[in-house]
Amino acid sequence: MKKKKPAAKAKAPAKKSEPRTTALAARFALDAVERRILQLAYDAEQGDDATELTLRRVRAIVGAEVNAALSPKRALRRHALVAVGAGGMPGAADLVRLAPGVLARVDGAAEPDGLWLGCCRVTPGGRGDVPARIAALLGELGGATATLLTLDGCSRREAHELALGLARRLSRGVLLVDGELMADAPDPALLLACARREADCEGDALVVCEAGRLGERWRALLAPPTSEAPAMLVLADGERTRDPVAAAPFAVRRLSLHPPAPTATATAAATEARAEEKPAPVDDGFEQIRQQAIRDAERALGIFRQPPPPPRAPTTPVPATLPAKPQPEAQAQPAPIQPAAPSPPSPSGTQPVKRSAKGAQYFGGESVAPPPPAPPPVVPPPPVDPSAFAGDGTPIAVAADAPPDELARVATTSPSAAQRIDLINRLRGIKSAAVVAALRANAMSQHPAVRAAAEAAMASLFGPNWNATRPIPKPVQPPPSDDKDRGPPGGW
Repeated sequence: MKKKKPAAKAKAPAKKSEPRTTALAARFALDAVERRILQLAYDAEQGDDATELTLRRVRAIVGAEVNAALSPKRALRRHALVAVGAGGMPGAADLVRLAPGVLARVDGAAEPDGLWLGCCRVTPGGRGDVPARIAALLGELGGATATLLTLDGCSRREAHELALGLARRLSRGVLLVDGELMADAPDPALLLACARREADCEGDALVVCEAGRLGERWRALLAPPTSEAPAMLVLADGERTRDPVAAAPFAVRRLSLHPPAPTATATAAATEARAEEKPAPVDDGFEQIRQQAIRDAERALGIFRQPPPPPRAPTTPVPATLPAKPQPEAQAQPAPIQPAAPSPPSPSGTQPVKRSAKGAQYFGGESVAPPPPAPPPVVPPPPVDPSAFAGDGTPIAVAADAPPDELARVATTSPSAAQRIDLINRLRGIKSAAVVAALRANAMSQHPAVRAAAEAAMASLFGPNWNATRPIPKPVQPPPSDDKDRGPPGGW
């Protein structure tokens, strides 16, 4: 009999390889649907398929539970593992993709400080320590609870020093984020959530400097802690941070590093000290003395110019005396020159100009009063003959509060001679380009009364010789010189 061959043993089924996202899914306690969505997003990043992974396609693969799993309150988006569309509740056409930094972490090449400009990771063992007030707060908390600490008056440089001190005191890394640079990112809230995820994966504390530039986007950091070490968030700003309202499950602490405001007693003492301080006397320069001498000489000649603003007066008055010249012993010493009496105020109300210290020493007197301005010539309006207005034109309506430019325009264009004369008399004494042009135009009018009124108004503005012409002498040619007819020395 033939021996029967033993039946072949059945082959054991091949062991299915674990997805590469298993470790990340276990850390953030994802359920089966969330793990499947995370793996689909990872495969879409790795594969060559050009078809985009939309929410509609994920629902066809996974099932109807996708909408609930991709809610902003669920773990996939709360911990910034997956990004959907532009944020908010998901739509059917929204793209489902891995959040920034997840692909590198799944592949084992995580770079927490590569999320955006200004992100850096401080490892323990560096120099520096935290300020005493913050150290006391850390001792009070005991490091056993999740803490959200806000620091007002903490500049960017102080925030870097604080990160070094926290890494040394807590014996763990610190991820530092620059809020001013992150505010320029396309989606700052998503990057903040990614920074919080990276800090939890590494067990680091998270410090955000210039947090005021982020506005209320700091709330993206409030995901539930998942690391073994208690989570610690620090929001620092050089001015003032946001008030952390509804920041559960974090214990909120606020500190201000601004100097305390001075008390009323300290303010009064500082004011009295400033009042007792006397500024050092400042003497005038030689250029100012020279200009003062020029002005005095011009006033002596009858020329007056508007003086410049007076210089700063010295605190100690200098006697206005001239230095004494050495005299022989036989001659008697002359009496010192007495300072001139202060000039009375001018009739026009102009205040006298105070001399400088050196000017008073060399020229005498405490002040110089400007000469009173000459009164303008008073030219009465010419008498008007009523018979000259027979057949006068219709006057133009003019508002009672019309400006001078409008009155000048009507005085030039009105067909009524009586209205022109009335407006010319109202414009007497007003110097403006429009008024002068209107008066000149009416000074050449065919109407004698209008012409006389305009000439009188011009005389009141520019004097009686406003229209006088001066003869220009004929140029005289000098006689020719005799030197051109002479030859060279000694003759030709």
